[in-house]
Amino acid sequence: MNRRSRPGWWTTIALALLAILALAVVVDGLHAALWLPGSDLIERIQEFALFRDGHYPHHRLVPRPLPPGFRTTAYPPWALPMFGLFVGWGDRALARLTMLLVNLASLTVIGWDAWRRLCWAGRAAAWSAVLGCVAIAGNVNAFANGQFSLLCMALITLQARLLERRRPWAAGLCWSLAMLKPQIALPFALSFLGAGRRRGLLAGSAILLALSALALIHTGVSPLAWAAAWARPSALAFAREGQTSVMGLLVGPLPTAAVLVLPALAAAAMVASWRRWGSGALRLPRPTGLDALGVMAVLGALLFYHRNYDNIMLVPALLALFQRSLQRPARPTIALTAALGLSLWLPTRLLVALPALMPAQSLVWLLAGLVLAFRPAR
Repeated sequence: MNRRSRPGWWTTIALALLAILALAVVVDGLHAALWLPGSDLIERIQEFALFRDGHYPHHRLVPRPLPPGFRTTAYPPWALPMFGLFVGWGDRALARLTMLLVNLASLTVIGWDAWRRLCWAGRAAAWSAVLGCVAIAGNVNAFANGQFSLLCMALITLQARLLERRRPWAAGLCWSLAMLKPQIALPFALSFLGAGRRRGLLAGSAILLALSALALIHTGVSPLAWAAAWARPSALAFAREGQTSVMGLLVGPLPTAAVLVLPALAAAAMVASWRRWGSGALRLPRPTGLDALGVMAVLGALLFYHRNYDNIMLVPALLALFQRSLQRPARPTIALTAALGLSLWLPTRLLVALPALMPAQSLVWLLAGLVLAFRPAR
């Protein structure tokens, strides 16, 4: 038996603590999914019911009177047809059970990928990676609210695997489905900018365009009418919500129409910088593989609106730093890996009780992204 298969006592303790955290997340998440109302899922049911009846679920576009508890959808047009896969039957209990099974399957896919990426370092390391993904505190709220975050990250995981196997068309399909939550999937479009991969991005974009056209035609809403209705104070308030993000800080002093413009500019800037980076114009080492996925994850977490149930998107950054700590166990790398893990594993109640931890959390994410971007793994 080699040394890697006999973890030291400190590794055993860390693994046991992670296992306890992961078990607590799963048990708490399952309990919440089965017994709590799942307010977000109820909203999805209401939105799809309106869409099915030919109405766009926006308070400026839907006929009066508004349904009780109605809230303008925060999802893009292409997401409305997708809702039918999860809540199309309208029964709340069945929709909750569906999302519970979808979230469990998604977490399994994410954990499987974590195992495959780090099993080279031994079972203890692989299990630590799996449990570290499961133990992310925001996963509880993903289960409780019937959120799509876990599903979208599982699709991004499959996208990365398919691109590694040179299957851009299938990867593009996964990315288009993950765009159910653009704040998670949009940064990972950068994965398609390598040679032979662009056709996957084109295919995924075509799917989103077709779904959007279907949604707007079905509801009788023109693209201009949708844009005019969305670029109102409600959209601005939505962008300010959630955890600290560059987008939330920028839209405060700017006109409400900027909420539509800023995401497009941010995406264009990321694409342009990535292309120049790859061409050598910036004369900087470009991250590849898991490091590149980690950089994309941090970009999305810091640039766009998100809440703690979206923190699963930072799994690639966590795995990339964990991999570095195993390959070259330098103290700064280990400390940063531990800090990133703690920023994701700390109970949500603690973050709510201590608001000062939010900026510190974002600072850790920023530092992780900079290390992965500008200090290539050897």
